[in-house]
Amino acid sequence: MVNKNRIAILVACSICFQMGYHIMPLKVYAAYNVNGLTSAEMDLYSSHPIKAAKAKKAADAATKKTNTLYKPYCTYQGNRDAFRHAYWSALMTKKIDRAFAYDAGLAHEGLTEDYDFDKQSEDHKMDISNNYSGRKLGTKYSDLSDAKLADKVKDYCSNGNLKRIRTYTSQSPKKNKKVEVFDGINTLYVGYYVETTDGGLY
Repeated sequence: MVNKNRIAILVACSICFQMGYHIMPLKVYAAYNVNGLTSAEMDLYSSHPIKAAKAKKAADAATKKTNTLYKPYCTYQGNRDAFRHAYWSALMTKKIDRAFAYDAGLAHEGLTEDYDFDKQSEDHKMDISNNYSGRKLGTKYSDLSDAKLADKVKDYCSNGNLKRIRTYTSQSPKKNKKVEVFDGINTLYVGYYVETTDGGLY
């Protein structure tokens, strides 16, 4: 496993290089939080610091766009989660390359290319599948602006082409242990793929 301080320095240096700095401002180093990275991400990003910086920028853009489109209740395992993964992968495919988008998507799940899909949790399968869809869309619409690419991913999600494993429900968590409340909305973990919808859009 790569030391977190090392990858923070490598990625921060890459960001500074892209910003035109010849030395690394402390605020850039401090802003790159690696505490949430998996060991697979640290290994990948330390080997490709410039691509890592672009992946971080794409992740931030995907999160920001997701927040403007979807309500919080479908953040976990729902339509919002599906869109965010797909759009992040689409942006990485467009701005870096498809191969790195594939590796970064797997690394985010703590996986490498030798993983066995059938042995993964439903949560990981959902993310891996949506990452794949994002790479397809990023390849097909690489000439579009980021905003129009986001529209394509949103439509793809609304039309049932992405995967989720949690839905809105009228059931009560008191009667069903699989029901959890997010942002005041009852959601049900179904435990298998369900087609995405336009639910949760503002």
